[in-house]
Amino acid sequence: MIDKRAGLFLSHFVCYKNDLLSGNPAKVFHINPVAESFLLSARIGFGNIVLSAKTVWGEDLLDRVRIPPITRWHLLMNCLALLLFNAFALLTLPFLPNATKYSMLALKWSLHNCYFCINQRVATIEQEVDFFNKNLSEPWVLTKLLSLRRHYRRSLRFVRKSFRAILQMFMLAARHNQFPIAVVRKEERLND
Repeated sequence: MIDKRAGLFLSHFVCYKNDLLSGNPAKVFHINPVAESFLLSARIGFGNIVLSAKTVWGEDLLDRVRIPPITRWHLLMNCLALLLFNAFALLTLPFLPNATKYSMLALKWSLHNCYFCINQRVATIEQEVDFFNKNLSEPWVLTKLLSLRRHYRRSLRFVRKSFRAILQMFMLAARHNQFPIAVVRKEERLND
């Protein structure tokens, strides 16, 4: 019930052409602009989506979409929001059957956000796990994420260990980058 109401396990959205072209993630994802600025920045996810998107039918707009720069503030806000989401998973673990899935989502979004900030490209979750397993002090939690995606079960240990993994990934992304990060499309990189 909570999962459906919050739209946590849905992977689609619809937006207007002008909203997409504006490069404003709050408009694209229908998020309150204040919440997007101070609670959970959608800039990293937006950049990730635009770079990984493919036009299947209709007008190809992707080259015209402005991807806003990513600052330390956006990285920090995402880190704090995902740590809080993981804390929610920990608190609800005894009561909700999908509580470990909330922690899995927090870890997965951390993987996507941090990998994208470091590499400015999109990868599969397996590639992201391989990349970060070389850089984390306890890579068990990322390997466990892949395992739980195949065979879900509740895991207090996984939820507890996810806090450290999330923090380490965001710290690595913060150390690795010069801010603000100007997201560059692959075609633009090849032309330079």
